[in-house]
Amino acid sequence: MGKLLLTNYAVVNFADTHNCDVVVIGAIKEGFLKQAINGNITEAIARGCYCTVILV
Repeated sequence: MGKLLLTNYAVVNFADTHNCDVVVIGAIKEGFLKQAINGNITEAIARGCYCTVILV
């Protein structure tokens, strides 16, 4: 099964463009090195969206 890669910019841009009221995303625990390289994508989405963000 393939994976769809969305960056934090894509999610925030989509939510803003489509005037979303809520964004629901799955939060996963990433390793320290991976998080240091990629940044914390979940946190970036939560901080970048103007709407409510629910992490599950």
